[in-house]
Amino acid sequence: MNPTLRVLGHAWAAPVTALGLLQALLGGARFFGIGPDGMLLFVVTSRGLSGRFCRRFRVSAYTWGAVVTFAGPDGTRDERLVLHEREHLRQTFVLGPLMPLAYLLASGVVALKGGRPYGDNPFEVAARRAELRGPINQ
Repeated sequence: MNPTLRVLGHAWAAPVTALGLLQALLGGARFFGIGPDGMLLFVVTSRGLSGRFCRRFRVSAYTWGAVVTFAGPDGTRDERLVLHEREHLRQTFVLGPLMPLAYLLASGVVALKGGRPYGDNPFEVAARRAELRGPINQ
């Protein structure tokens, strides 16, 4: 990704990233490192709310702005999962602080049409497609 676009994307996504940092830290996740496109990687701990959320809903990872919270350290090495979450970061680079609302609205529209609010959400469909694009360093 073009460095200028990455910086602008992070600036536009900053309010959502701030919420992501807050939920990760308050949820008991620990900082793991920095990933592609400046993703801030966190891993849940067994005692925190984030860990309970991941176990309860069988979530492997979730993204708020530039913050990606993984259910375990193995997730940070799962290239398909990282590519999936990186697509959510790119979506937030475009929509910025509107991303959480856009995601919820998309799920609502899908549900009203009889679809699966998560599985058929166009943001998730795009993220699953991104898993197949290729290596992270592209």
